[in-house]
Amino acid sequence: MKKTIVTALTLLGLHASLAIASDERVVVPNHEPTSKACTDCHMLFPPQMLPKASWEKIMNSLDNHFGENATLDEATRKQVSDFLQANSGDSGSRRNHHFLRGMRAGDVPLRITETPYWQREHKKEVSPEAFARPEVKSAANCPACHKRASEGYYED
Repeated sequence: MKKTIVTALTLLGLHASLAIASDERVVVPNHEPTSKACTDCHMLFPPQMLPKASWEKIMNSLDNHFGENATLDEATRKQVSDFLQANSGDSGSRRNHHFLRGMRAGDVPLRITETPYWQREHKKEVSPEAFARPEVKSAANCPACHKRASEGYYED
């Protein structure tokens, strides 16, 4: 009986570690209009890292998109906006909600780096000077440190 319990706990522990490992991967957006519209200038950011209101505001101000004119034709803008909002951190999927932990109701960050989640994750291990290095350039350049970011892996 004791051996059966140990075996069962071992199997449960293994199953739990597989679940945790799979949760470490961020779902990579698979939406061609969004990919085409965004990746000429930057990586395709996972929409679940921001709330719906943030994506709405970003997509409604593409004429001044962080200092650049990223205007899209209206049909494409709507497709991309709808996709980002439908897959946002507050879109209803329980998997997405952890990115918004620590945000107050009404918070509308325009950058993923402004979210409490991002700040918590990077404060413990990364100095501000690291983002100024020539090979990194900015905190928005995820692939500089997270080599598999395009696959949804952000662990070092």
